[in-house]
This record gives sequence, C-alpha cells and structure tokens, in this order.
Amino acid sequence: MSWEDILKKKSRTKSFSAYDAGKLILDRAKFARNKFRGEKPTFRYMPKPPKPTPTPKPKPTPKPKRQIPARTIVDNYFEMYASQGKGEPTMQDIIREEGRPLTIDEEQSYYNRK
Repeated sequence: MSWEDILKKKSRTKSFSAYDAGKLILDRAKFARNKFRGEKPTFRYMPKPPKPTPTPKPKPTPKPKRQIPARTIVDNYFEMYASQGKGEPTMQDIIREEGRPLTIDEEQSYYNRK
C-alpha cells in the first residue's frame, strides 16, 4: 500500500466536524446524567425486563372484640346504692323496690356480686 492509497482512503472517510463534536458532548452528558440517576440507556430493540407479578398482601386478621358482660338489674342496684351513699343493697331491698320476686339468674348474679 502506497502513501497515495492511504491519502485516498482518508479522504473517503467522513470528516469529524465541530457539529459532531458538540453532539458527542451532549450525548455523553445525557448518558452521564442517566447513569447518575440510576437509569439505563434504552435501545430500540432491547427487550424490556419482565415486571414481577404483584403478590396480594394478606389482610390482617381483626382482633377479637372485648366481650363486655351484660348489665343486670342487680348491678344497677349496687351502682345506684353506691352513688347514693347507702352502702350495699340487700336481697330484700331489691325485691321491695322491684315489686316482684327475683328470678334465679338475678339471684345468682346477686350472690356472684357479693
């Protein structure tokens, strides 16, 4: 290969202009910015990475509600006597104020309360 062939070959190649240099700098800055942000440059034919399928979160189980015991007539009388400053009611006081005999459940709650 002679020096003439080398000169002909160089003249056939595209010359590098100032416009190309500016474009190259902008491309490098864009790539550096993407790299800094954690982004990857995308290519036209590059396959996209598969997205993971979202897994549904299990619903939290609700806490059991606190069971509040039902208030009875006897409980009401104990509270009423305490607020009036009369002390604790007797079975006879409750029967007299109710005007009827107490049921078995009410008597049982009275003895449990005492």
